[in-house]
Amino acid sequence: MPRLLRAVDITSSPAKSAEEIFNQANKDLGLALSSDEIAYLVSAFISGPNPINRNPTDAELFMFAQVNSEHCRHKIFNAKWTLDSTAQDLSLFQMIRNTERLSGDNTISAYSDNAAVFKGLISRKCLFLSKSRLITTRLRFPPSLVRLQAREEKSEMRGLSDAAPNPKQVSLVSLPPIF
Repeated sequence: MPRLLRAVDITSSPAKSAEEIFNQANKDLGLALSSDEIAYLVSAFISGPNPINRNPTDAELFMFAQVNSEHCRHKIFNAKWTLDSTAQDLSLFQMIRNTERLSGDNTISAYSDNAAVFKGLISRKCLFLSKSRLITTRLRFPPSLVRLQAREEKSEMRGLSDAAPNPKQVSLVSLPPIF
């Protein structure tokens, strides 16, 4: 059953900081926000250069968490990162593309809507004049389409503390070529 929005009161509590209140809301609502995301919310709502100066609603926090969840892989894969205290020159996504560029001789197309087309294995295409009469056969290398999608299944935002995304699923689909 739908219910009214609830405000998360960050403006009237002298005993707790806004950060503490956001951390508690993060836990209570199951948002899985990082400390950087909580710092961003504190800045946006009360302490930044142009703060909103009001309490956020639970729905706003749910939507912020959903938009900034791991579902948005681009923020993770395009981030700068450090390995063994050494800053890396390439983001993870750039490294994946670099690997394909250096050794992708069998790649026809990649990085288009989470799909790739690869050169296929040898196959024989038969051409028939009728159901019983074979005209010729031809060796072919039909391409293979592969689509890999890591995603969160649709989640309902009902304003409930237990409304959380379903477990991650990965689907791999290989389609036969169209002749």
